[in-house]
Amino acid sequence: MVIQISSSSHYRLLIIISFIFFSASSCTESKSDITIKNSLSIEEMNSNFQDPPDNLKPWTYYYWINNHVSKEGITKDLEAMKKVGIGTALIANMNLRDQEQGKVDMLSEEWKELTRYAIREGGRLGMDIGLFNCPGFSSSGGPWNDFANSMKYLDYTKTKLKGGKPVSIKLDTPVNQFEDVRLLAFPARDQVLDNKTLEIRSDKNLKNLEGLLDYDAETVVDITAHKELVLNFQSEDKETIRNLQIIPSKTKFLMDVDFYGEVAGQWKKIRSFKFNRSRDKNELGFNDYPPVSVSFPKVISNKFKLVLSNITFPKSVLAKKGSDKGIADIYFSPQVNLEYHIEKSLAKMKQSPYVPSDSYTWPDQQEPKDTGLVLTDDKIVDLTERLSADGTLTWDVPPGDWTVLRFVMVSTGIQNEFSAVNASGFEADKLNKDAARQHFEGYVGDIFKAMPLDDRKSLKYVIVDSYEVGAQNWTDDFADRFFETYHYDSKPYLPVLTGVAVNSVEESSRFLWDLRRLVADGLAHEYIAGLQEMCEENGFQLWLENYGHWGFPGEFLMYGGQSDLLAGEFWTTEDLGNVECRAAASAAHIYGKNIVYAESFTSDTEVNPFTSYPAKMKKRGDWSFTEGINHVVYHVYIHQPYEDKFPGVNAWFGTEINRKNTWFEAAAPWMKYHQRCNYLLQQGNYVADVAYYIGEETPKMTGPTEPQLPIGYAFDFINAEVIKNRISVSNGRMMLPDGLSYRILVLPDSKTMRPEVLEKIKELVYQGAIIMGNPPQKSPSLHNYANADRRIIELSKELWGESYEGTKEIVDFGKGKVIRIMDLNKALDLVDIAPDLKYPKDTPLLWIHRTLGDKDIYFLSNQSDTKISFDASFRVAGMRPSLWNPTNGTSRDLPQYKMDGLYTKVPLQLEQAESAFVVFGKNEEGLKDSRLKNYEEFTLLQDISKDWSVRLKNDQLKIDEEFELDRLQDLSQLEDETSKYFSGKIIYRTNFKFENESKSDKIFLNLGKVGVIANVKLNGKEIGGLWTAPWRLDLSDHLINGNNSLEIEVANLWVNQLVKDASRDKRQSETWMLVDHSYEENSPLPPSGLIGPVQLIKQSSPGTNNL
Repeated sequence: MVIQISSSSHYRLLIIISFIFFSASSCTESKSDITIKNSLSIEEMNSNFQDPPDNLKPWTYYYWINNHVSKEGITKDLEAMKKVGIGTALIANMNLRDQEQGKVDMLSEEWKELTRYAIREGGRLGMDIGLFNCPGFSSSGGPWNDFANSMKYLDYTKTKLKGGKPVSIKLDTPVNQFEDVRLLAFPARDQVLDNKTLEIRSDKNLKNLEGLLDYDAETVVDITAHKELVLNFQSEDKETIRNLQIIPSKTKFLMDVDFYGEVAGQWKKIRSFKFNRSRDKNELGFNDYPPVSVSFPKVISNKFKLVLSNITFPKSVLAKKGSDKGIADIYFSPQVNLEYHIEKSLAKMKQSPYVPSDSYTWPDQQEPKDTGLVLTDDKIVDLTERLSADGTLTWDVPPGDWTVLRFVMVSTGIQNEFSAVNASGFEADKLNKDAARQHFEGYVGDIFKAMPLDDRKSLKYVIVDSYEVGAQNWTDDFADRFFETYHYDSKPYLPVLTGVAVNSVEESSRFLWDLRRLVADGLAHEYIAGLQEMCEENGFQLWLENYGHWGFPGEFLMYGGQSDLLAGEFWTTEDLGNVECRAAASAAHIYGKNIVYAESFTSDTEVNPFTSYPAKMKKRGDWSFTEGINHVVYHVYIHQPYEDKFPGVNAWFGTEINRKNTWFEAAAPWMKYHQRCNYLLQQGNYVADVAYYIGEETPKMTGPTEPQLPIGYAFDFINAEVIKNRISVSNGRMMLPDGLSYRILVLPDSKTMRPEVLEKIKELVYQGAIIMGNPPQKSPSLHNYANADRRIIELSKELWGESYEGTKEIVDFGKGKVIRIMDLNKALDLVDIAPDLKYPKDTPLLWIHRTLGDKDIYFLSNQSDTKISFDASFRVAGMRPSLWNPTNGTSRDLPQYKMDGLYTKVPLQLEQAESAFVVFGKNEEGLKDSRLKNYEEFTLLQDISKDWSVRLKNDQLKIDEEFELDRLQDLSQLEDETSKYFSGKIIYRTNFKFENESKSDKIFLNLGKVGVIANVKLNGKEIGGLWTAPWRLDLSDHLINGNNSLEIEVANLWVNQLVKDASRDKRQSETWMLVDHSYEENSPLPPSGLIGPVQLIKQSSPGTNNL
């Protein structure tokens, strides 16, 4: 029998088959929260969409700020959350130390009892509770963690010894508290050119210029007055230079550097690089002001120059007095040093919260032609046994000059941030499960273990926020673990941490690659897996944001894969979130976790608080859904402990989503919108054709998307761990056990890959997979060094075949294909992978696709502020489309469509910032009645914008006033100060006559413009809330012929009142905030109230039917 099925049907069939095939293995993955219900009927799905299950309710971060806590406030907060539709509260305790402190000290017995009370109240109300993993927000710190339990790194001291005689010398230590690791010695090789060899001058008038070459970090040349300058160096004799280091003073700045040497009478540019020491946060490195070191093939000259440009100091640095802001030293060395050794050993991390995928990759450094210049491991002497307990070295030093390196393990000193002083302490060691357990028991365990099981039934989650606590590169058993992993001893390579190349530049670089990779693996499999095990032991789930902005040393996919639940985040005021949501979604998809949460709508409100509202945030929220988020977690509900302070306790971050905000009670329809989106976006499986392999380099916070993904396709990032352990091939698709699959794997533009990964890729291609990428040339690791490289070449030649040298673009291998890197659109065409969704190129549309059994679900978002009309062609055949509206829960057929091969073409419209689901779930032919259209055309019946009574009501500020309006208008533009500066509820009432003979007509109320959210009553009955365009409600079943009474309650923003108070003395202010605002009396006022025009409109289309 021959059965012809469409591409979409083929995909659905593969998912069902894979679910059956992998069911045995899937059920063993206890961390997976995926549930596949292929039997769900379209009617059941539609019913759930209208009124989604409670577990789909949005969650919220619930911050207790600055010890301002009360029992009464906790109850009122949780009851308010319950009323508007929030299902879970995640409790965190934040402390803004420069703001007023409350009376309930964190960690006190009173505070612990209030925390337990909140957990009990959650149980009473049927809400779930989560606890942050530590005081503050990141990541696992507190006073119960001691030095032994803290994050560690390998530091060293350097001692120079003259040989040919015995010595007994007490060696220096870098800090008071440390543990010795190794004591190594080797023939000295730290020669640099100083001011006795080089003469220095500049094109600018700089004081103490010679101090740049005095090998003394305490002498500084101040360069703050200059944006550009040139430093010239000259020696009597020609000198050989292979390495340049620029050492900053103890200050922050950045600049561009061009290094020149005069060769054959001409200036030749030797090296250009960025000098970036722009931040000195502890989280960004063990050394706040380390050198930038670059190396190059030898340059022989007696004239050199440095051209420094774009010199930039932060304003905070320029404001400080003193002349110690600039460069401390410049080292010119003939030695072979490993460049960027500081960064490569994790001692200095990326200087920005934005961390592209190539942030921790460096160009290959050339080997010196004279191999005798490189230190070999046979010249390294291990003196560890000769070091006494008090740090005295006793040694009969061989002839010559020697360098002695004392390697010690010390604490990074990092503590949890945004915590009360008494609740701060060391961050727990991230490479040690025992340290994670000690921390867990010291904080979360201390809270819940004093509660009977029945009292803590609501406590479900332990929260680990985004990673912001920097790197570490050592722990107690790190050397043993290193050997077990890579099968070579790390000891002889420890000098590489100081910049000394050992055996070769290549071996030295690979050693540091192995070190970074082991740190990333430990962060995932010791820290996160350890916390997850403890949560599971106690009946909790671990909820994790799988990335970090300041010093994240891990691999975001593997890191996330060890948690039960995963979350991204996004901000409304800046670009943070642009990689974080995808990071969480990809990790969830490839590790079999169906739900992807997001810390949603956070923001920087330090200058202008209370400016956000649901309609303003809608596009950004919808964007997150198209990135893969399918469960909203609001950021942030701040605990309100005082009933006499308004707007109340606040912070400089987050959107003010709490019961004291003016629009909070009216926001229930907004939250129901999120609940409906959560529901449909959790159905079935995400659909993507492309998987971008992120490579094995670490740290890694996001993946590469090169070549660029064409419009109409979706993708995930994927890592080596999943490729090796979770991917198989079926009918040309790379399948995961949980049902997701991909058509093409795109490799990064990298020369390196470990053999075991390439072996698995070869196997996948042989079974039918398609990959695109260029052949790797070597392993990045020192493990099985020469043999690994030979195996990579063998595998590459076998897999790429005739395309290995680039002579062919595409070759067959087994059942699969291998494509060299090219334009991705061209590659997809070559292998007949059609777009999932086609629409006009310039349409401001974002989308995501999921499939559930025989149903396809597309979410579409208009990212513009104007209405758009377009034709969309969906890669679905033989199914009828319907439109599901998450703002009101309605759904209806889309009768106007055309089937064309693989595609179903549907004319669509979306209002400004509107979103909708297009669902294919009925196997029927298109409706042939040409009168039927997909969208209503409206005609005006009646304008009711005149003659309204208005009531201003703010119970918090005890305001209750009424007046009449001849015609609706923006209240902030009225001359009357009470109306102009009012913040709170604005209740509009009017009466109108309505006559309509046709009962089949659909009549809508259109509010025009609203500032900012509205709720409508007609003839005393609640009709519904409106918070976004289109601002209209269906009144068909509620209008009566004759007189009708209409009431519209609008909530505006606190901004109006705050601007009014800005013109008053603080003692006269009617408002109180913990963190003050920056509004002034002439600050612009946001639109306020029901602005209109308010109209009755009739649907004039022949009709579209509800499902």
